[in-house]
Amino acid sequence: MAIYLTLLNVVNTPRRLAIACGMLVVASMVTSIGTIIWYHNGVDLSEGFRARWVGVYSDPNHMAENLGIVVPIAVAFVVRKASPRWMRLLALLGGGLAVVAIVESHSRGGFVGVSIAMIVWALREKQFRTRAVLMFGVLTAGMLIFAPKSFWERNDTLENFHTDESAMGRVYAWHVGSAISIDRPLLGVGAGAFKYAWPLYAPAEAKKAFVAHNIYVDVIGELGWVGFLFFLIFTGGASGAAFSSSDDPEVGWLARGLSAALVGYLLCNCFSGYSLSAHLYVLFALASSVDRIRRTGERLSPKPRASWRREPGGMHAPASTQVVEG
Repeated sequence: MAIYLTLLNVVNTPRRLAIACGMLVVASMVTSIGTIIWYHNGVDLSEGFRARWVGVYSDPNHMAENLGIVVPIAVAFVVRKASPRWMRLLALLGGGLAVVAIVESHSRGGFVGVSIAMIVWALREKQFRTRAVLMFGVLTAGMLIFAPKSFWERNDTLENFHTDESAMGRVYAWHVGSAISIDRPLLGVGAGAFKYAWPLYAPAEAKKAFVAHNIYVDVIGELGWVGFLFFLIFTGGASGAAFSSSDDPEVGWLARGLSAALVGYLLCNCFSGYSLSAHLYVLFALASSVDRIRRTGERLSPKPRASWRREPGGMHAPASTQVVEG
Protein backbone atom coordinates (compact mmCIF):
# COMPACT_ATOMS: atom_id res chain seq x y z
CA MET A 1 0.00 0.00 0.00
CA ALA A 2 2.88 2.36 0.78
CA ILE A 3 4.45 1.68 -2.62
CA TYR A 4 1.14 2.15 -4.42
CA LEU A 5 0.18 5.43 -2.71
CA THR A 6 3.68 6.89 -2.98
CA LEU A 7 3.90 6.32 -6.73
CA LEU A 8 0.33 7.47 -7.29
CA ASN A 9 1.07 10.80 -5.60
CA VAL A 10 4.58 11.36 -6.97
CA VAL A 11 4.03 10.30 -10.59
CA ASN A 12 1.55 13.06 -11.46
CA THR A 13 2.89 14.56 -14.72
CA PRO A 14 3.67 13.06 -18.15
CA ARG A 15 7.38 13.74 -17.64
CA ARG A 16 7.48 11.98 -14.27
CA LEU A 17 5.56 9.04 -15.73
CA ALA A 18 8.10 8.70 -18.54
CA ILE A 19 10.97 8.92 -16.04
CA ALA A 20 9.43 6.26 -13.76
CA CYS A 21 8.79 3.87 -16.66
CA GLY A 22 12.24 4.54 -18.09
CA MET A 23 13.81 3.78 -14.71
CA LEU A 24 11.96 0.45 -14.62
CA VAL A 25 13.36 -0.52 -18.00
CA VAL A 26 16.92 0.58 -17.23
CA ALA A 27 16.99 -0.92 -13.72
CA SER A 28 15.68 -4.26 -15.02
CA MET A 29 18.98 -4.72 -16.87
CA VAL A 30 20.69 -5.39 -13.53
CA THR A 31 18.38 -8.33 -12.90
CA SER A 32 18.55 -9.56 -16.49
CA ILE A 33 22.35 -9.45 -16.65
CA GLY A 34 22.67 -11.10 -13.23
CA THR A 35 20.30 -13.88 -14.29
CA ILE A 36 22.05 -14.43 -17.63
CA ILE A 37 25.51 -14.57 -15.99
CA TRP A 38 24.32 -17.06 -13.38
CA TYR A 39 22.73 -19.22 -16.07
CA HIS A 40 25.80 -19.40 -18.32
CA ASN A 41 28.10 -20.00 -15.33
CA GLY A 42 25.78 -22.70 -13.96
CA VAL A 43 25.34 -20.91 -10.64
CA ASP A 44 22.51 -22.12 -8.36
CA LEU A 45 20.21 -23.21 -11.19
CA SER A 46 16.69 -24.23 -10.19
CA GLU A 47 16.03 -27.90 -10.98
CA GLY A 48 19.54 -27.97 -12.44
CA PHE A 49 18.74 -26.03 -15.62
CA ARG A 50 16.46 -23.02 -14.88
CA ALA A 51 17.96 -19.53 -14.57
CA ARG A 52 17.22 -17.41 -11.54
CA TRP A 53 18.86 -14.71 -9.45
CA VAL A 54 18.84 -13.35 -5.88
CA GLY A 55 16.16 -12.16 -3.47
CA VAL A 56 12.67 -11.95 -4.94
CA TYR A 57 14.09 -13.28 -8.22
CA SER A 58 15.21 -16.59 -6.70
CA ASP A 59 12.03 -18.21 -8.04
CA PRO A 60 12.39 -18.53 -11.86
CA ASN A 61 8.66 -18.01 -12.39
CA HIS A 62 8.49 -14.84 -10.30
CA MET A 63 11.65 -13.56 -11.96
CA ALA A 64 10.16 -14.14 -15.42
CA GLU A 65 6.80 -12.53 -14.67
CA ASN A 66 8.46 -9.47 -13.10
CA LEU A 67 10.87 -8.99 -16.01
CA GLY A 68 7.96 -9.45 -18.41
CA ILE A 69 6.52 -6.14 -17.18
CA VAL A 70 9.30 -4.14 -18.81
CA VAL A 71 9.18 -5.69 -22.31
CA PRO A 72 6.10 -3.85 -23.73
CA ILE A 73 7.11 -0.67 -21.89
CA ALA A 74 10.60 -0.87 -23.40
CA VAL A 75 9.18 -1.41 -26.87
CA ALA A 76 6.92 1.64 -26.40
CA PHE A 77 10.06 3.76 -25.86
CA VAL A 78 11.78 2.20 -28.89
CA VAL A 79 9.06 2.94 -31.45
CA ARG A 80 8.29 6.47 -30.22
CA LYS A 81 10.06 9.02 -32.38
CA ALA A 82 10.02 11.67 -29.65
CA SER A 83 12.10 9.50 -27.31
CA PRO A 84 15.79 10.52 -27.16
CA ARG A 85 18.04 8.26 -29.18
CA TRP A 86 20.01 7.19 -26.10
CA MET A 87 16.78 6.19 -24.34
CA ARG A 88 15.61 4.21 -27.34
CA LEU A 89 18.90 2.32 -27.37
CA LEU A 90 18.72 1.65 -23.63
CA ALA A 91 15.11 0.48 -23.97
CA LEU A 92 16.02 -1.83 -26.84
CA LEU A 93 18.85 -3.30 -24.78
CA GLY A 94 16.71 -3.60 -21.63
CA GLY A 95 13.82 -5.28 -23.43
CA GLY A 96 16.13 -7.68 -25.26
CA LEU A 97 17.97 -8.69 -22.09
CA ALA A 98 14.64 -9.26 -20.32
CA VAL A 99 13.46 -11.59 -23.08
CA VAL A 100 16.72 -13.57 -22.92
CA ALA A 101 16.45 -13.92 -19.13
CA ILE A 102 12.80 -15.03 -19.40
CA VAL A 103 13.65 -17.70 -21.96
CA GLU A 104 16.58 -18.96 -19.87
CA SER A 105 14.31 -19.18 -16.82
CA HIS A 106 12.34 -21.84 -18.73
CA SER A 107 9.17 -20.33 -17.30
CA ARG A 108 6.24 -21.43 -19.43
CA GLY A 109 3.92 -18.89 -17.81
CA GLY A 110 6.47 -16.11 -18.34
CA PHE A 111 6.86 -17.02 -22.01
CA VAL A 112 3.10 -17.06 -22.61
CA GLY A 113 2.60 -13.82 -20.66
CA VAL A 114 5.22 -11.88 -22.64
CA SER A 115 3.89 -13.26 -25.94
CA ILE A 116 0.29 -12.22 -25.18
CA ALA A 117 1.44 -8.83 -23.85
CA MET A 118 3.28 -8.10 -27.10
CA ILE A 119 0.28 -9.18 -29.18
CA VAL A 120 -1.96 -6.82 -27.19
CA TRP A 121 0.53 -3.98 -27.60
CA ALA A 122 0.91 -4.55 -31.35
CA LEU A 123 -2.85 -4.61 -31.88
CA ARG A 124 -3.39 -1.35 -29.97
CA GLU A 125 -0.46 0.56 -31.43
CA LYS A 126 -2.39 2.19 -34.30
CA GLN A 127 0.00 5.01 -35.17
CA PHE A 128 3.05 2.76 -35.42
CA ARG A 129 1.30 -0.44 -36.48
CA THR A 130 4.05 -1.40 -38.96
CA ARG A 131 6.79 -0.82 -36.39
CA ALA A 132 4.78 -2.68 -33.78
CA VAL A 133 4.38 -5.75 -35.95
CA LEU A 134 8.08 -5.57 -36.87
CA MET A 135 9.18 -5.38 -33.23
CA PHE A 136 6.89 -8.28 -32.32
CA GLY A 137 8.33 -10.31 -35.18
CA VAL A 138 11.91 -9.58 -34.10
CA LEU A 139 11.24 -10.61 -30.49
CA THR A 140 9.43 -13.78 -31.59
CA ALA A 141 12.21 -14.70 -34.00
CA GLY A 142 14.78 -14.12 -31.26
CA MET A 143 12.90 -16.47 -28.94
CA LEU A 144 12.63 -19.16 -31.62
CA ILE A 145 16.27 -18.94 -32.70
CA PHE A 146 18.14 -18.46 -29.42
CA ALA A 147 15.97 -20.42 -26.98
CA PRO A 148 17.96 -23.41 -25.63
CA LYS A 149 16.86 -26.93 -26.46
CA SER A 150 15.91 -27.53 -22.83
CA PHE A 151 13.34 -24.72 -23.09
CA TRP A 152 11.36 -26.54 -25.78
CA GLU A 153 11.81 -29.89 -24.05
CA ARG A 154 10.27 -28.48 -20.89
CA ASN A 155 7.29 -27.13 -22.82
CA ASP A 156 6.77 -30.59 -24.32
CA THR A 157 6.19 -31.99 -20.83
CA LEU A 158 2.78 -30.28 -20.73
CA GLU A 159 1.43 -33.22 -22.70
CA ASN A 160 2.33 -35.51 -19.77
CA PHE A 161 1.74 -33.12 -16.89
CA HIS A 162 0.97 -35.98 -14.48
CA THR A 163 4.69 -36.78 -14.42
CA ASP A 164 5.75 -33.13 -14.15
CA GLU A 165 6.35 -32.19 -10.50
CA SER A 166 5.95 -28.47 -11.23
CA ALA A 167 2.65 -28.97 -13.05
CA MET A 168 1.29 -31.29 -10.38
CA GLY A 169 2.29 -28.81 -7.69
CA ARG A 170 -0.11 -26.34 -9.30
CA VAL A 171 -2.87 -28.95 -9.45
CA TYR A 172 -2.44 -29.69 -5.75
CA ALA A 173 -2.31 -25.98 -4.90
CA TRP A 174 -5.54 -25.29 -6.77
CA HIS A 175 -7.15 -28.25 -4.99
CA VAL A 176 -6.11 -26.71 -1.66
CA GLY A 177 -7.51 -23.33 -2.72
CA SER A 178 -10.81 -24.93 -3.65
CA ALA A 179 -11.02 -26.81 -0.33
CA ILE A 180 -10.26 -23.62 1.64
CA SER A 181 -12.94 -21.73 -0.29
CA ILE A 182 -15.53 -24.37 0.58
CA ASP A 183 -14.53 -24.42 4.26
CA ARG A 184 -13.96 -20.65 4.75
CA PRO A 185 -15.68 -18.90 1.86
CA LEU A 186 -15.99 -15.35 3.23
CA LEU A 187 -12.66 -14.50 4.87
CA GLY A 188 -10.31 -17.38 3.99
CA VAL A 189 -7.49 -18.56 6.24
CA GLY A 190 -5.79 -15.17 6.61
CA ALA A 191 -3.21 -13.15 4.69
CA GLY A 192 -0.01 -15.11 4.08
CA ALA A 193 -1.41 -18.31 5.62
CA PHE A 194 -2.01 -20.37 2.45
CA LYS A 195 1.15 -22.45 2.80
CA TYR A 196 0.59 -22.97 6.53
CA ALA A 197 -2.95 -24.21 5.89
CA TRP A 198 -1.68 -26.70 3.31
CA PRO A 199 -1.55 -29.79 5.59
CA LEU A 200 -5.20 -29.27 6.55
CA TYR A 201 -6.57 -29.24 3.00
CA ALA A 202 -4.08 -30.96 0.66
CA PRO A 203 -4.74 -34.42 -0.81
CA ALA A 204 -2.73 -37.30 0.64
CA GLU A 205 -0.48 -37.64 -2.42
CA ALA A 206 0.66 -33.99 -2.12
CA LYS A 207 3.57 -34.46 0.25
CA LYS A 208 5.27 -31.13 -0.38
CA ALA A 209 3.65 -27.79 0.50
CA PHE A 210 3.41 -25.24 -2.31
CA VAL A 211 2.26 -21.66 -2.62
CA ALA A 212 -1.00 -21.03 -4.48
CA HIS A 213 0.71 -20.65 -7.89
CA ASN A 214 -2.24 -18.45 -8.93
CA ILE A 215 -2.88 -14.97 -7.60
CA TYR A 216 -6.66 -15.38 -7.78
CA VAL A 217 -6.61 -18.71 -5.91
CA ASP A 218 -4.18 -17.12 -3.45
CA VAL A 219 -6.51 -14.19 -2.72
CA ILE A 220 -9.61 -16.38 -2.46
CA GLY A 221 -7.85 -18.83 -0.14
CA GLU A 222 -6.27 -16.21 2.13
CA LEU A 223 -8.84 -13.39 2.08
CA GLY A 224 -11.99 -15.20 1.00
CA TRP A 225 -14.53 -13.99 -1.55
CA VAL A 226 -14.85 -10.67 0.27
CA GLY A 227 -11.16 -9.94 -0.25
CA PHE A 228 -11.36 -11.28 -3.80
CA LEU A 229 -14.12 -8.79 -4.63
CA PHE A 230 -11.96 -5.88 -3.49
CA PHE A 231 -9.00 -7.32 -5.39
CA LEU A 232 -11.03 -7.42 -8.61
CA ILE A 233 -12.11 -3.81 -8.06
CA PHE A 234 -8.47 -2.83 -7.55
CA THR A 235 -7.09 -4.66 -10.60
CA GLY A 236 -10.08 -3.89 -12.82
CA GLY A 237 -10.01 -0.19 -12.00
CA ALA A 238 -6.31 0.18 -12.80
CA SER A 239 -6.53 -1.94 -15.96
CA GLY A 240 -9.55 -0.05 -17.24
CA ALA A 241 -7.80 3.25 -16.50
CA ALA A 242 -4.76 2.28 -18.59
CA PHE A 243 -6.85 1.06 -21.52
CA SER A 244 -9.10 4.14 -21.48
CA SER A 245 -6.03 6.39 -21.63
CA SER A 246 -4.51 4.62 -24.65
CA ASP A 247 -5.79 7.23 -27.12
CA ASP A 248 -4.56 10.23 -25.17
CA PRO A 249 -2.20 12.31 -27.36
CA GLU A 250 0.24 12.96 -24.53
CA VAL A 251 0.45 9.79 -22.43
CA GLY A 252 -1.28 7.31 -24.73
CA TRP A 253 2.01 5.77 -25.93
CA LEU A 254 2.92 4.79 -22.37
CA ALA A 255 -0.66 3.81 -21.53
CA ARG A 256 -0.57 1.27 -24.36
CA GLY A 257 2.68 -0.18 -23.06
CA LEU A 258 1.39 -0.32 -19.48
CA SER A 259 -1.96 -1.86 -20.48
CA ALA A 260 -0.13 -4.58 -22.42
CA ALA A 261 2.15 -5.15 -19.42
CA LEU A 262 -0.93 -5.50 -17.20
CA VAL A 263 -2.43 -8.16 -19.47
CA GLY A 264 0.80 -10.15 -19.60
CA TYR A 265 1.42 -9.81 -15.87
CA LEU A 266 -2.07 -10.90 -14.83
CA LEU A 267 -1.85 -13.83 -17.23
CA CYS A 268 1.49 -14.89 -15.72
CA ASN A 269 -0.10 -14.64 -12.30
CA CYS A 270 -2.57 -17.34 -13.28
CA PHE A 271 0.36 -19.78 -13.04
CA SER A 272 2.84 -18.39 -10.54
CA GLY A 273 1.50 -15.26 -8.89
CA TYR A 274 1.27 -14.16 -5.31
CA SER A 275 -0.47 -11.10 -3.92
CA LEU A 276 2.46 -9.78 -1.85
CA SER A 277 4.69 -8.92 -4.81
CA ALA A 278 5.94 -5.33 -4.78
CA HIS A 279 6.04 -5.38 -8.58
CA LEU A 280 2.27 -5.78 -8.69
CA TYR A 281 1.70 -2.54 -6.82
CA VAL A 282 4.35 -0.64 -8.80
CA LEU A 283 2.70 -1.67 -12.08
CA PHE A 284 -0.84 -0.89 -10.95
CA ALA A 285 0.21 2.44 -9.44
CA LEU A 286 1.73 3.50 -12.77
CA ALA A 287 -1.41 2.39 -14.61
CA SER A 288 -3.58 4.42 -12.26
CA SER A 289 -1.23 7.40 -12.61
CA VAL A 290 -1.76 7.39 -16.38
CA ASP A 291 -5.49 7.90 -15.93
CA ARG A 292 -4.99 10.55 -13.27
CA ILE A 293 -2.58 12.49 -15.50
CA ARG A 294 -4.99 12.25 -18.43
CA ARG A 295 -7.91 13.53 -16.39
CA THR A 296 -5.84 16.38 -14.98
CA GLY A 297 -4.81 17.38 -18.49
CA GLU A 298 -8.42 17.38 -19.65
CA ARG A 299 -9.44 19.64 -16.76
CA LEU A 300 -6.62 22.10 -17.33
CA SER A 301 -6.80 22.24 -21.12
CA PRO A 302 -8.41 25.49 -22.31
CA LYS A 303 -11.84 25.06 -23.82
CA PRO A 304 -13.30 27.49 -26.33
CA ARG A 305 -15.93 29.64 -24.70
CA ALA A 306 -18.60 31.57 -26.65
CA SER A 307 -18.59 35.30 -25.93
CA TRP A 308 -21.73 37.20 -26.81
CA ARG A 309 -21.77 40.79 -27.91
CA ARG A 310 -24.62 43.26 -28.05
CA GLU A 311 -25.36 44.66 -31.48
CA PRO A 312 -28.26 46.56 -32.93
CA GLY A 313 -31.09 44.13 -33.36
CA GLY A 314 -30.21 41.89 -30.40
CA MET A 315 -27.52 39.57 -29.07
CA HIS A 316 -25.21 37.89 -31.58
CA ALA A 317 -22.67 35.11 -31.24
CA PRO A 318 -19.12 35.63 -32.54
CA ALA A 319 -18.27 34.44 -36.04
CA SER A 320 -16.19 31.55 -34.63
CA THR A 321 -19.17 30.10 -32.78
CA GLN A 322 -20.91 27.34 -34.69
CA VAL A 323 -24.70 27.37 -34.41
CA VAL A 324 -26.59 24.17 -35.05
CA GLU A 325 -30.25 24.43 -35.85
CA GLY A 326 -32.91 21.90 -35.06
